[in-house]
Amino acid sequence: MAELEARLDKARERAAAADRRLADAELAYAATGDGIAESLRAIELCTNRQERRRLLRRHLAAEEAATAEHQDRAQRWGPDVIGVPHPLPIGDPAPAAALILRTRIFGYYRINASTGTQKITLFVIPGAANAARRRRHLTRPAGRHCLTITDTITVMGGSVPDRLEALVGPETAADLTEILANHDNGRDRP
Repeated sequence: MAELEARLDKARERAAAADRRLADAELAYAATGDGIAESLRAIELCTNRQERRRLLRRHLAAEEAATAEHQDRAQRWGPDVIGVPHPLPIGDPAPAAALILRTRIFGYYRINASTGTQKITLFVIPGAANAARRRRHLTRPAGRHCLTITDTITVMGGSVPDRLEALVGPETAADLTEILANHDNGRDRP
């Protein structure tokens, strides 16, 4: 009997250690640009107040971990390392937001402290679990930053449309560009 209890205790210790490793790995991923973007999207889509609070706490922990990771990099390689990842919310108008959700476009940015430039990454999470993510980057000058995914798509569609097409395909790129152009011209506003 004592031997069985000892084996059970060891199994519980191994399970607890595995749970800690899993939690550490989840936090490490959540602190990446992709993880931060996915975390914000979960918050944007959540309708349950209690679940939203839990997601917010998790998101804040990820932001703290990302800041700590950035401080480590800055200490090792100097102050010119690119900054902490910040998630991009979806943005407006509603028709573009709906298409962004259907297409599964996520985004985040980092600021280069020495130049003030903003490096934006948009990525698409494909429907199939084993499919590779598509991603495209855009760099904006200091003072001309994009604050939402729709802002970024507007700029990308106008300045580097081939990147937008490579990210979401020509049809979706054309649809997003048209929706956002109509929004910018005030045609979809009441």
